[in-house]
Amino acid sequence: MPKSIITTWLLFLVLMGAIVVSACGSGGEPEDVTFDLQIAYRGLVESEPEFKVAQDDRVTFNITADEAASFHLHGYDRELMLMPNVTATLDFTADVTGSFPITVHILLEGIGVPDHHAKTIEAPAGMSVSVEAASDGEVGVNLNIATTGLTFAPDKVDQPHVSGEGHAHVYVDGVKLERAFANEHHISALDPGERNIRITLNANSHEQYAVGGNPVEATTTVTIPGEPVTAPDHQASQPSAAEPVEVDLGRLIVLPR
Repeated sequence: MPKSIITTWLLFLVLMGAIVVSACGSGGEPEDVTFDLQIAYRGLVESEPEFKVAQDDRVTFNITADEAASFHLHGYDRELMLMPNVTATLDFTADVTGSFPITVHILLEGIGVPDHHAKTIEAPAGMSVSVEAASDGEVGVNLNIATTGLTFAPDKVDQPHVSGEGHAHVYVDGVKLERAFANEHHISALDPGERNIRITLNANSHEQYAVGGNPVEATTTVTIPGEPVTAPDHQASQPSAAEPVEVDLGRLIVLPR
């Protein structure tokens, strides 16, 4: 066989091997990947709508918005409260591959997201909850949620009810803000002044655990330092359960490693 043909075949085999290796994933050790997101006029500022990482990378989103909103990473079921011009941080490990939508819910009446899971389900005997709240010295709050008879199951959210499993819903001033999946929970940003915190225990399918129709819940108050924010008079007539506006920001792409 002529030498030129042999050389051509060798080059072909090397090229095919490189393609196979590339198709098998990125390889290597997990990395720390940080995305800085600025949201203004209900869209991303100077950011591409796709955020690509490799499986098991440690991902950080630093997010700043020009109005109150709830940041939601679908699929991973991560939620984060955004206050105007305050940077909030979401940290997690990208352990599931796929394409996951990222949205924000613009809050039409200030803080909070209306709760659509107010139905109740009978709690197992002895289930209870208590909560302590302390300001982190800035605009956030550290919660200590003590539970009896509940196993936190973040990987089973939206799945069928299993008695004794679930998560907690966190309410601020009567409006659902976010979910808690552990006894220690941090709220990123609240308006200055005295805030009322309410915790309910909820099933995987989101119904509130209750005893005889009375929700298993706990309340406390916390004072956020700073000058209290007074809403303009024209906002006082807005409905107390206004629906948030959903804005599609893009997608998190998690590639196999």
